[in-house]
Amino acid sequence: EDKTELGRGCRMLYNSVLAALFNQVHGAARHRGEGIPVLNSLNKRMNEFLDMMHSELEFVQSGALNLMYLFSLHKGRSVSIEMLKYLLFTSTTDRQLGVLTNFLSKIEMFHFNVINDLLSQCLRNREGNQEQLLENLAKLCALEMEGRAREHRTSFVKGVKANQTLLAEKL
Repeated sequence: EDKTELGRGCRMLYNSVLAALFNQVHGAARHRGEGIPVLNSLNKRMNEFLDMMHSELEFVQSGALNLMYLFSLHKGRSVSIEMLKYLLFTSTTDRQLGVLTNFLSKIEMFHFNVINDLLSQCLRNREGNQEQLLENLAKLCALEMEGRAREHRTSFVKGVKANQTLLAEKL
């Protein structure tokens, strides 16, 4: 990453913008009728930011993760599930699965039982890389059963068990 004064200044500015958005999403301002203009305008660019969550550059990846977290909280549960679906279908490395679990840990306190709903929607979905989905589910369940997974309010193992019928159809 850029260690120049300009790079540090840009990171500081970006973090200040994220902090202001955080305050608007979590503060009384979110109840305004018009919403938060910056987050409302992200609809058109959401795919680009989702791709940035897979970036190898730590600053880009963490910045996109935090921005998408705020966006999903602002827009609601269905948007959070769509983002998690994207990550579950497209993650091809353990690092990218780590981004998924990091994102999940940020939103699940606001969206009860999100893993079960996520898995239900993923397993009903006919689009996307089904093989990658199943491989990622197997990895996440294995990590959880080994005790090496991040602690979540809900469980991938329990979510898979709750959706056994849908999973059997995929196999």
